[in-house]
Parts: sequence; C-alpha cells; structure tokens
Amino acid sequence: MLLIDDEDYLIEPLADAFEDEGMGLDTARDWSSGMGLFQVVGHELVIADYDLQDAKTGLQLLAEVKVLAPSTRLVLISGRLDETAIGLVRDAAVADAFLERTQPDFLARLLDEGRRAVQRAAQTDWQAVGTDYPRGENVNLRAIKRLEESLRLHVRRGDTQ
Repeated sequence: MLLIDDEDYLIEPLADAFEDEGMGLDTARDWSSGMGLFQVVGHELVIADYDLQDAKTGLQLLAEVKVLAPSTRLVLISGRLDETAIGLVRDAAVADAFLERTQPDFLARLLDEGRRAVQRAAQTDWQAVGTDYPRGENVNLRAIKRLEESLRLHVRRGDTQ
C-alpha cells in the first residue's frame, strides 16, 4: 500500500493502523517521490490526497498510476472539496473510491480499501498461476525430467545440496 499525503498529522496514524491490520503502508509526502516509489514497488493500493503541495493534484497522480498499472486499486482522499468538486471527481472515474477525511468512518473505510486490494492481488496472483501453464503449454517436459533424474541421483547418494 502507498499513501501520498503531505499532512504529518495523518501519515503516522494511518501507517500504524495499516500495520496493525498486517498491511504495510509506504508513505510519500509529494507527487514525485510517490510516483518514484510506485514505479519501484508497484503497490496494490495507492491512496493520494487531492491537495498535494506539488504542481499536480492527487487526482492527476492517480490518473498516471492508472495508465501505468490499470489493476492497481486507487483511492483519492480529501478534506477540502465541496459537493461540486466531489461530483466531478466521481464522474472522472479515475479513482476506485473517494473518501473524505471528515467522514466518521474514514479510517475503517480506508482499511477496507486496503483489504480489498490485498484480496484482489491474491486472486490475481492465483489466476495468473493458473493461466501460466494452461494444458501444459510452455512447460519444458524434458527439462523437468532431467531435473527429476538429477534429484533422484542426489537423493540416492545422500547428497542434499
């Protein structure tokens, strides 16, 4: 999980809450370091504050992440948008969710987004494993047979390395 927000009062409590739930939360305080971190790690969930102290907004950041990794779950957070702006954000359909910091259940909903991202990533990983070798395609049976023979020889000799 990745949180991109420049509000110090929010970063540590959110990181602690995610950690308590068994989910790591990387943090970045600006757009450029957040994108750099995402490009290196490739997080399942990116949470971005709308009001970043950069030239670009959190919505622009999420749009760029969506282009790079369409399956990443994206959440935009803000405490300052009015109803018109919130409607425009939802209509843009860039983020999977929009959460206002002033909502009483803000933290619970953010943790739910994290759980959804982890669950979706796990399903995607297993689906990928299941489709990697459909009907035995791309499996080098000769190489597997050689490996099995080599393992049998090592086991017979008592060589476990």
